[in-house]
Amino acid sequence: MSAAHMNEAMTDMVSAMIPRLVHAIGQAQGLTTTQSALVSRVVREEMIADMPQLLDMMAQLYAMHLSAEDLNAAADFYETEAGRHFIAAQPQLTTEGQAIADAWSRQMLPRVAARIEAESRTPGGSNP
Repeated sequence: MSAAHMNEAMTDMVSAMIPRLVHAIGQAQGLTTTQSALVSRVVREEMIADMPQLLDMMAQLYAMHLSAEDLNAAADFYETEAGRHFIAAQPQLTTEGQAIADAWSRQMLPRVAARIEAESRTPGGSNP
């Protein structure tokens, strides 16, 4: 993926994250609509301004786990029509994927809680 594509993909990812961040901050702080708009603007501006640092950190991560050959092959893919479609779909996939993950975790949580409760009462479990 070229630096321009990576920057665009990361900017799209940040844009998808902002409403969730603002909502979480707003709930925690009891913000008004005007205050939430201010938070949204400032968070977006700060995240975009710091994007080069994030890109550097992500490049280091990729380099730790992928060979130069793998990275070049991925970059070649992103230059294809399918790769461009993949990049274009990322913001929507991120948004919808987060909604799916949230719903999944909510439906799984009662089962996890019940299992923890049951196992904490069995020998070898940690029952406080």
